[in-house]
Amino acid sequence: MPALRFLLFLTIAFKIDAAKILTVAPLPSLSHQIIYRPIHDELIRRGHEVTFITTNPAYPNGDAPKNLREIDVGPASYDMWTKEFNVNVFGKKDFLTKGVNKTVHLPPKIFGMQLAMEKVKEVIEDNHYDLLILQGWFRATMLLSHLHKVPVVKISSFTMMYDNALTAGAPSHPLYHPNSFQQRAYNLTWWEQIQEVYNSLSVEYKFYNNEDEETAMLRRFYPDIPDLNVLNDNVDMLHVNAHPMWDKNRPMPPNAEYIGFIHQKPPKPLPKDIQEYMDSSESGVIYMSFGTNIPPSKLPQNVKRMFLKVFSELPYDVLWKFDEDLPDLPQNVKISKWFPQSDIFRHPNLKLIITQGGLQTAEEAIMAGVPVVCMPFLGDQWLNGENFVHHGVGKMLDIETVTEEEFRDAIVTVITDERYRTRMSRLRELVLDRPLPPLARVLWALEHALRHGGRHLRSPAANLPARRYYELNLLAICITAALTLVSILGFAVYYLTKKLLRMFYIRFSVKPIITKYYN
Repeated sequence: MPALRFLLFLTIAFKIDAAKILTVAPLPSLSHQIIYRPIHDELIRRGHEVTFITTNPAYPNGDAPKNLREIDVGPASYDMWTKEFNVNVFGKKDFLTKGVNKTVHLPPKIFGMQLAMEKVKEVIEDNHYDLLILQGWFRATMLLSHLHKVPVVKISSFTMMYDNALTAGAPSHPLYHPNSFQQRAYNLTWWEQIQEVYNSLSVEYKFYNNEDEETAMLRRFYPDIPDLNVLNDNVDMLHVNAHPMWDKNRPMPPNAEYIGFIHQKPPKPLPKDIQEYMDSSESGVIYMSFGTNIPPSKLPQNVKRMFLKVFSELPYDVLWKFDEDLPDLPQNVKISKWFPQSDIFRHPNLKLIITQGGLQTAEEAIMAGVPVVCMPFLGDQWLNGENFVHHGVGKMLDIETVTEEEFRDAIVTVITDERYRTRMSRLRELVLDRPLPPLARVLWALEHALRHGGRHLRSPAANLPARRYYELNLLAICITAALTLVSILGFAVYYLTKKLLRMFYIRFSVKPIITKYYN
């Protein structure tokens, strides 16, 4: 009976009326949309009313639950993304030059195009909301915090992006706590450390240097909005779609939380043809996919030929997600424009995953306990590949320079060395062993923000400019005082030395002359 009364007390104490929630996720990429779906499903189940501006509706046929409204901005957004984010921009050098520029300038253009849509204007202007959920990458979405004076929760579908750490007051360091777009994280030589520090500062400079352009874009729609650096101070909470181990265990303030693995679902039965294909494979199956943003048809011809040649010489069967028909396939290779990836990963006959290193694929591989060979193309994929290698669950290859021998050796090594699979199983145990599952944590935080807001959880370092975070004014005072003291001491030494030299000169030069004169 006491336990029942206590449960009743908790139910009453933490009861919250149905709220109106607006989620805005402008990025046209399915893998960066699906993490919001389990959150919305649970909010809807609890009676909240959710409006979702999305490029990938979960209910495209209009059969959404009555308290979920999806505003589809996908067709135009995908069209702009695919035209301007050239898929031929891949590889380390290209991404750090052309790729980063596009990831800085393209998001505000996409969001500006979405703001011009009448259906979006209607949603963001004509409704009252109790809570805003905004995609972590798109800084310009902070416009909504000016239109609706309600708590703001940012959810990053990457790990830490650009200003996410600064906004939350979490520490940021180019070597120990890097941003998502850095390419090396472990066992760096001194020269590699210099390169990574330079790359980090270069990426951040490009991002912050674009702030005026983003503000100007927003003022075309709403002339009275403050600068974006002012709007960023409206962020109450931050949730990052990663496990702490995947972000080098960055310390987080109370208003920030890791919610990695939130989109994982129970396995479903495989389609009959895939089930039979995998069941009948004598040596096991390799699965290869480069995600939704890298069409394999755009790969150089020599790379595609090299892949097929190596596959034809191996005893394993291969499932390759490919966006076009491919002639002259080896007998052991099956291609398709779509595969039920997460369900394939859980088949016991899957031996290896070859991936570009997307975060969602990384999480699915860990949940399935299957080791990987990673070939990054862009974005956070190098950092994910670094994590695979660091945790001993896979190998990483350079897509620009990989040779036939390197590709074959990586596949054979990861499949035949059981330590890779053992370590992946161990990693799965570690990431799952947390006090609460990620969905429970994020739902508690969202409803806490609805009840109380989130300002009381913010770090005093949140959204501080560098000059204040590092107390550069105090440093300037200390340096000025030190230089002044050194100058005074230097002048004193100079004055005393000059005085002593003059006395020495008079004593040993003038006195003998006087003595000679009187004698």
